[in-house]
Amino acid sequence: MRNFLSINYHLTKNCNMSCKGCFAKYNELENNLDHIRVLLNIIAYANENNIKNKKINFVGGEPTLIKQLPFLVEFMHNAGFTTSIVTNGSKINKEYLNQFNIKPDWIGISIDSFSDITNWNLGRITKKGLILDYIEKAKLIKSNGIKLKINTMVNKLNYQEDMTELIEKIMPERWKLFQYLEIKGQNTEFTDLLAINDTQFNDFIKNHSKLAGNIDIITENNNEMKGSYLMVSPEGSLSDNVNGVLRYSRSLLDISFEDALREIEFSGEKMVERGGVYEW
Repeated sequence: MRNFLSINYHLTKNCNMSCKGCFAKYNELENNLDHIRVLLNIIAYANENNIKNKKINFVGGEPTLIKQLPFLVEFMHNAGFTTSIVTNGSKINKEYLNQFNIKPDWIGISIDSFSDITNWNLGRITKKGLILDYIEKAKLIKSNGIKLKINTMVNKLNYQEDMTELIEKIMPERWKLFQYLEIKGQNTEFTDLLAINDTQFNDFIKNHSKLAGNIDIITENNNEMKGSYLMVSPEGSLSDNVNGVLRYSRSLLDISFEDALREIEFSGEKMVERGGVYEW
């Protein structure tokens, strides 16, 4: 039995941005609103297997659109989980963070570029046309005692960009670099625009390697991403992306977490190899 559990719970497919590279749009699903029952199922699995090292990432879509999120973070904190939110950052401000009785341990902000033009072309702007001040948001997160992670999808529009100076100003605890991954039914229409090869991905990594002494840089190519994440869909099913398409178990509203695990492909070994287990 593995002594760790890390869950990416996609609370909603709804989002206030239209990022072209997103591989979790869940176009085929309706949103699930019964989050507590799903979370109780996850908690039961962790308790039954005496898993102490456990973390939950609330993701989306855009998880901050879910009004329950501050309560869900507190609920999972009280269950002994390290808590994390992965967000586009649009709603992160002082007033929003003040809604949390217990703040998340981590907030991850998805930042694909510091160029307004590139962000516009990637769709990484709010539907009101707002481009975010990432540096100010990063300062706010850290001033609240929350650990900061940056997620960057490396693709054809940004792989030649030098993000060194501004990443140094932000100084996240972790910087995750993902190679654009095509998932059929989610982002296929933008593959020609965004897909890069391993050489281009590695060029981006090399161009930022001098940051590695001060920041924990995690890199994930297409192969490393497939089958190495435990994902829960907005309808409460476990899902995998092993074959380049999202495949689902039955819902955690209907079966145990352990039974759902048997219906998908997940490799804990691959998760460890890609740096997915660390000091949470």
